Amino acid sequence: MQAKPLTVVAIDAGETDRAVQRFFATLPVPFPILLDRDRAIAKAWRVDVLPTTFVLDGNLNPRFVAEGDIDWSRPDVEQALTSLFALEAAGAKPRRVLRDLDLTRDLDSTRSNEDVCGPT
Repeated sequence: MQAKPLTVVAIDAGETDRAVQRFFATLPVPFPILLDRDRAIAKAWRVDVLPTTFVLDGNLNPRFVAEGDIDWSRPDVEQALTSLFALEAAGAKPRRVLRDLDLTRDLDSTRSNEDVCGPT
């Protein structure tokens, strides 16, 4: 994925600055960590499970949401992301490219990809 137009940003919800600094001192990451101290972002995006991952298109529109841990090194995940990039490059409006992957854990019926991404 290194040659792809991909930006990773983490948002830590509701923890103190010091706690976040201590955690990432032991587990450094090559991307920025933003702080959502009052959980306003988590509430606005209806995040109930941590971690929650949103895949956004080039216009920052959400295309997929996954709740729980994801193995981003899985070949099917990489292929789905590659498909998303290809559709974006072709000027298409991709919808739920990742929908057929079993990436989510414990998604309830009130929170679906369609809630975030719209109908396919």
